[in-house]
Amino acid sequence: DMTSIFSVKGLVAAVTGGGTGIGREVSHALVAAGASKVYILGRRGVELDHCKTTSSKPSAIIPIICDVTSRNSLDAATAQIRSEAGYINLLFANAGINDIPKAVMDPSSVQSLQEGLQTIVDVDMYAEVYRINTLGTLETIIAFLALLDEGNRRNILFQTSQVLITSSITGTAKATYGNFGYAASKAAIGLLAKQLSGILMPHHIRINVLVAGIYGQGMTAGMLQMLTRDDPTKKGSIQRKYIPAERAGSVIDLTGTVLFLASRAGGYISGAEIVSDGGLLAVPPSWAVPTPLSEFFGDIS
Repeated sequence: DMTSIFSVKGLVAAVTGGGTGIGREVSHALVAAGASKVYILGRRGVELDHCKTTSSKPSAIIPIICDVTSRNSLDAATAQIRSEAGYINLLFANAGINDIPKAVMDPSSVQSLQEGLQTIVDVDMYAEVYRINTLGTLETIIAFLALLDEGNRRNILFQTSQVLITSSITGTAKATYGNFGYAASKAAIGLLAKQLSGILMPHHIRINVLVAGIYGQGMTAGMLQMLTRDDPTKKGSIQRKYIPAERAGSVIDLTGTVLFLASRAGGYISGAEIVSDGGLLAVPPSWAVPTPLSEFFGDIS
């Protein structure tokens, strides 16, 4: 039965950053595809509640206020899940923030480039981005290991437990618009996933990374306003020189990839980075935006 191959019926998941953007869409998709429980973790209760009430099956979505940079907060969240569900099969580690440059970076001369970089680079902001995106992801994975292990022990699903981490092509692209802290935090996640994959392999806990390109949801939504005034997910709405697929990623592209990885169909995949970018990284040199960068991005403060 081909339908069952892509089903997540009976799956129990935890989604960090679950109230908005990618986390919200993935939570809704998991429930719609048959997941029995999806715990959504985030810092803002209003957004978590909205995610729950707008789901096709609100009773299957359980909001938990949680700060991924706090061990106490993570311990409280995992304790609640342990008492209610007892285990999880999937951890979707998605919480993260970006560091939006506060000024235009003009690389037309060394002097202007230096001045721009001095304005853009904010040590405190970079530390916060790294604390949430990288250390927060690591702390989250550590906190959920026992629940993932219990998911394997109960043997409810054919596929073994999995951690799926949201990353970004920014962590591998050569082009930049000045969000160096965010890019470095996502590059670090790639290495973190590889190392954890080896450590957790003997315990049958898989680690995979979803490397997202420009999507209509989440952090890249604002960037799309600079690329097109049309529906960005409509084919032909974006010039091919920017994205070969000629469009931004849609909810279907995003959730379809996650459902594949979470289902029996993706059960043999471990230690992989799945790039979903419409071919953007294939544009030499790995996303060649026009120069000077200020002509393309302008003042995005």
